[in-house]
Amino acid sequence: MKPRAPSDDEAVSDETRVSSDCSSRFTEPSGASRGPAPGARCAGAQPRGPHEATYKGTKGPVKEYARLLRKRAYEREKARRAADPKFIAAKEAMKLRQRQLYQREKERRKAARAEEKSKKRSERAEERARADFELMKMIKRATKGSSAEN
Repeated sequence: MKPRAPSDDEAVSDETRVSSDCSSRFTEPSGASRGPAPGARCAGAQPRGPHEATYKGTKGPVKEYARLLRKRAYEREKARRAADPKFIAAKEAMKLRQRQLYQREKERRKAARAEEKSKKRSERAEERARADFELMKMIKRATKGSSAEN
């Protein structure tokens, strides 16, 4: 149950709260018990940050314990997946599908390269033919008795 926030008319300062014992409840001047104040500590408690809180029965901060639990869960799941025949079959099917997709893409790229190469080769042949034609025209004009000048 969440503690109830005091209204403006019953606003209470921290000095009016009194601690009865370490696990304690705090008493309002009206006598109503509101539970421990957020961040309240026993008189002998050592101050520590929220990241340094310890979990009961462990030697270390809660964050480290949570990290350890996550790591153990991850390792358990990893071992379970490694031994699960359904997962192994799905993994093999995925590998096969990826390999097939890669081979198809490889063939498509190979065909595109071959097409581009043949296209460039034909363009070069046409350019060479045009250059040869122009060269032949110049040679005919340069030679005597040529009918090209007519």
